[in-house]
Amino acid sequence: MARPSSTTSFFPREHGATAMLISPFVCAAILARHWRMTELAALVAVLMAFALKDPLVALARQQWVWKDRRPESSSAVRWVAVESFLIACAGGTLLATGPAKQFSLLAAGAALFGALAIVVQVRNKQRSEWFQVASTIALTSTSVAACIAALGAVLSEPNRKVLFPAK
Repeated sequence: MARPSSTTSFFPREHGATAMLISPFVCAAILARHWRMTELAALVAVLMAFALKDPLVALARQQWVWKDRRPESSSAVRWVAVESFLIACAGGTLLATGPAKQFSLLAAGAALFGALAIVVQVRNKQRSEWFQVASTIALTSTSVAACIAALGAVLSEPNRKVLFPAK
């Protein structure tokens, strides 16, 4: 079996999960009929946080599982650097233009779930039922990010009362 080259690509392969991430943003754009900087920054942050998992899994495996240095580790370091930079830029935009507290809570939740996903994948338990349910919850939580990015708050539909106001 051929080993991957040092230019290993870490583009996410989970097309269903990617669709779950993007759908709330597409719906927000359709309903709002325009894109603001906040929605674009939230979309970039969400996509990069999702994409960051695979190179971090490779680096975690290099650290704790693999005995020999693997070629994909060098590529993973580059992917982590670029994706982390894009997350920092998008996150800075979100903190500067939107409700910082809500975006910070979403970022903390994404970081915690990302760490869990890395541990689960390194242990090859990603197909367990509990993790599949947790993944679905985490992936669909991007609807909250899209709502906050588009409206500045999460709204309650029946009486349009603001549940989590911006300030």
